[in-house]
Amino acid sequence: MTAQRLAQRPTIKILLYTDDPSAITAGKNLLGLGSMIRRLRAHAPVFADLSIKWVSRSSDCNHHADNKLNLVMSREVEKTGEPFDEIWFFGLHQANTERFSLGAFRGGPESELGDDEIDAIEKWMKVEGGAGGGVLMTGDHNNPVPPNWIRNSQGRCADPIEAPELLGLGRAIGRCVPRAGELRKWDGPPSANAGDSFNTLASDGFQTDRVPQKLIYEFVNADGEPDLQGKPHPLFFYRPGRYIDIYPDHRHEGALVIPDISNTVVWPAGPNGQPKPSVVAFGTDRRAGKRISLVTTYDGDRAGVGRIVADSSWHHYVNINLKGFPHPAPPNSDSDKIGQFYGNLAIWLAPLHKRCQMAQAMCWELADFTLLLEQQGDPSRTGEAAFSVLGRSTSPCEIHELLRAVRQPQFAQRRAELANTEQQALGLVLDSYQKALIRAEQESIPNGNI
Repeated sequence: MTAQRLAQRPTIKILLYTDDPSAITAGKNLLGLGSMIRRLRAHAPVFADLSIKWVSRSSDCNHHADNKLNLVMSREVEKTGEPFDEIWFFGLHQANTERFSLGAFRGGPESELGDDEIDAIEKWMKVEGGAGGGVLMTGDHNNPVPPNWIRNSQGRCADPIEAPELLGLGRAIGRCVPRAGELRKWDGPPSANAGDSFNTLASDGFQTDRVPQKLIYEFVNADGEPDLQGKPHPLFFYRPGRYIDIYPDHRHEGALVIPDISNTVVWPAGPNGQPKPSVVAFGTDRRAGKRISLVTTYDGDRAGVGRIVADSSWHHYVNINLKGFPHPAPPNSDSDKIGQFYGNLAIWLAPLHKRCQMAQAMCWELADFTLLLEQQGDPSRTGEAAFSVLGRSTSPCEIHELLRAVRQPQFAQRRAELANTEQQALGLVLDSYQKALIRAEQESIPNGNI
């Protein structure tokens, strides 16, 4: 079998799921995702293709909840033979309401996820028996409760006994997504009122200007856990030794929370412990001058479930907030950094089995290439050459995540003994791949020709 065949790239399938077909669309309107989608494609991974599909829960003003999440997910498998790998939530509706409307009080009787939908996504998020799917959970600030709110008293998504005065934008499709829904504050402040809003505007201008907010990192170790001696999270890797240090700003951010994870049925533990969600990036509230959480991550790899990223607002992804950052953009520009974040997000949220397929594609391609450069037999030089090749085309986030996804027992001990750097580790990996290529070629040559 040729290296070209072995190095086939997988496809990362992303569902952009919203509930308002007239507002958060895939097009050019103010709250549309068109600009984000273009930037995501421009910063697509090297060792995977991207398939991006936008679906609204209610397809138009005449059809309410005709695209329930479990139906969308099952139709995708029936049509393509494979499930989605990631679901990015961009909800606008707050709750179930008596009458379906896309007007001033958006919502309808089936705006919120039902038990069948919650069951389907819970299974999909599991590695064993599911897809190990990754979730991006967004929302926005909290608004007054709709006047025709229908409260849920039963089921997996029952409402609290005491009725809050404020409910979050995006709550209807976000609140009951397992684990991911617990990473946002869906009731109470912050709201859009100046007295309790989270305002991250970086200047006296608007969210449409060219001045982004500055990120404050929470440093993490190689496993993504808080570590003062670590680095910014891989989501913010930009160029070698450089990081994405800016973010679109917004006058009314939503709020992220770190939940109680003592329920191990919801927040499972693996053989190496229980992964914990943690805030990895903060912004600054102009009103109070305090830090506010912008991005939270949860790495479910160690617990056999999909990864999660929670964001304080979908305004960080929509056209109105990206308007001031022209695209295409030159390297090192704020616009290019924002685009790279979206590309990093697609890589980091990909299920572990997809990242492993990407890693295998990377290793077979590099093994064949470095073999042609006659570096075989010297893993250190092979790793150095491979890193040089990767650095010309592949983002630091992709390199980091694919190296972590490589899990080959046959050289794990040797790598632990000899590899002090990522270059050396990669060289040892490629050395084993090169030996496999040579064996395969020798076995395919008739004995009389050897």
